[in-house]
Amino acid sequence: MSTSNVKKGEVGLKTLIFSIITFLAVLIIIIVFQPSPISPVAYSPSEPQELIGVLAPNNLLQNAQLLALGQINGPEEVAVDSQGRVYGGTQDGKIMMLTPDGKLDVFAETHGRPLGMQFDVNENLIVCDADKGLLSINPQGKITVLATSANGVPLNFTDALDISSDGIIYFTDASAKYGQSEYLYDLLESKPHGRLLSYDLATGQIKRLLKNLYFANGVALSQHEDFVLVNETYRYRIVRYWLKGPKAGTHDIFIDSLPGFPDNISSNGKGTFWLALFTVRNKAVDTLHPSPF
Repeated sequence: MSTSNVKKGEVGLKTLIFSIITFLAVLIIIIVFQPSPISPVAYSPSEPQELIGVLAPNNLLQNAQLLALGQINGPEEVAVDSQGRVYGGTQDGKIMMLTPDGKLDVFAETHGRPLGMQFDVNENLIVCDADKGLLSINPQGKITVLATSANGVPLNFTDALDISSDGIIYFTDASAKYGQSEYLYDLLESKPHGRLLSYDLATGQIKRLLKNLYFANGVALSQHEDFVLVNETYRYRIVRYWLKGPKAGTHDIFIDSLPGFPDNISSNGKGTFWLALFTVRNKAVDTLHPSPF
């Protein structure tokens, strides 16, 4: 190889290295100074419970009966009416009704994102719609808006609910800052934007029971309705808010360090709660949380 070819090769290599360094420098500048959609804080997650004992993986759900398979997209929560018909909301804003004989019909369209739902004593379907707020839908499918704000703050991500025997709806605003399409921002920001609220069906009065919750998700009343549980999805825990007795108005941790993200929770009315974890803990996310930059 001639000396001139060697020199050309060295020049080419130096040019390539300079180009790579320049590219990386520009990329770093963009990353550092590019406005971020979130303002994250440092958070050190607790160690998850081990998947052993009652938490050991199993295949029991393989035996579950699959309803309306391939016919309904995104049912977050289901409700069952007095005739045994099953209702669930879809990604495109519909509430579908499945009859005992397997027929699927559109019951109502909210044009939002229906999530939590439950029937009240008058057979009205009470719905938490992430976009539209707290709704009531009568048996004919007519929609009435019950609430779109609480304490002067809009319901930004109306999520889950349970209804007491005296007609009080306990429900959540998962995040007062981020909407349904931005739920991952709430996870990454690690700030408490969620609320637990109550709505009195008789008076229309709405109250804020808890604020500063880390993505307030599923809601379930206890057997004797002396407390209500609310999931903090992005803290892997369940909070208990006391409604009656000497602790009324206070809250504590019911379960902590769950091995996954708690989503919906429900009660069988006999002292047992059913909890859905939508996935297991994410090691990458837990590793990133302490380093918000």
